[in-house]
Amino acid sequence: MAITEIKIVSRPSTSIPFFNQTDNAELTASKAIMGPFTWITNTETHQKSTNASGSIVVERTVSSDLLTQTNNITFDSLATWSMADTATGIALDNEYFNYAQANGLTHPSSGQYALTGIDAPFTCTTTYTYTANSEDAFFNNFTATLEVSDKLTSFTNTGSQLIAVHTFTNAADFTNNHWRDSSFIEYLKENGFVRTIEYALVSNDA
Repeated sequence: MAITEIKIVSRPSTSIPFFNQTDNAELTASKAIMGPFTWITNTETHQKSTNASGSIVVERTVSSDLLTQTNNITFDSLATWSMADTATGIALDNEYFNYAQANGLTHPSSGQYALTGIDAPFTCTTTYTYTANSEDAFFNNFTATLEVSDKLTSFTNTGSQLIAVHTFTNAADFTNNHWRDSSFIEYLKENGFVRTIEYALVSNDA
C-alpha cells in the first residue's frame, strides 16, 4: 500500500532556505530515525531521495520562481507512516513552527495538505504521555479540545497518557478532518509531552 502525503510551503525570498534545507538538530535526528537517505535526483527545482529499504521516498519540486516547494512523501505501509509520524515528534514540530514564523514561510489557505493511497476505513491513535505536573488550566483546555475533535471515536486519560483514536473513511476524509495539535505545540514541548502515532486499517471482525 503506497501512501503519499503532499505538503506545500512558500518562502518570501530565495535567500531563506526551506526548513528541510536547514541543519536543524531536531530535523537531523528525525531523518536519522527514518534514513539514511540517498539522493536519486538533486537539482534546484527537483529533489528525490529514498531511505535504504525503499520504504520512504521523498520527492520535492520547486516552482519556477523558486519560492514554492511541493513535498510528496510516500510510505510503503501504514506501519512505516506510523513510524515516520512518530519520529516527527513534538520538538521537531515546534522547531518548524518557530522557523516558519521567524522567516515568513506561508502555506496556502486551501490545498496545503493532502493524503492519498488509502481507500478503506482506518484509525489514527495518538498517544500523549505526560507527567502529573503538566496538569494545569492549559492542560485542561488541550484535553477538552482533543475530546471534541472531529472524527474522534475513543478517548482515554489514564493519568499519565491521553489516548485519542480518530477513525476515517479514507484518505480524503483524513485530508479534510484529521486532528491537528499545532496550536498547542509550544505548550506540549515546554511541558515535556511525548507523542506517538499509530495508523491501522479498521478490522472487519465482529
